[in-house]
Amino acid sequence: MNSKTSEHKRFLIESNKGAVNPLNFLHEVKPDPADPNILWVGGPGTGIARFDMRIEQFTSYRNDPPR
Repeated sequence: MNSKTSEHKRFLIESNKGAVNPLNFLHEVKPDPADPNILWVGGPGTGIARFDMRIEQFTSYRNDPPR
């Protein structure tokens, strides 16, 4: 949200891009203490995703150990 204008944008982790979070549910959002342009988000059973506000893009990280 833009604190000066009160405008906001909505970003979805699209289900057709690697099935990162098909329902776009988030349980937690945390700012990166080392970079104010990065948010870390976590959803139900989806691992975590890093959102870069500069380029408006998600990168997902999942725990998928070899079987």
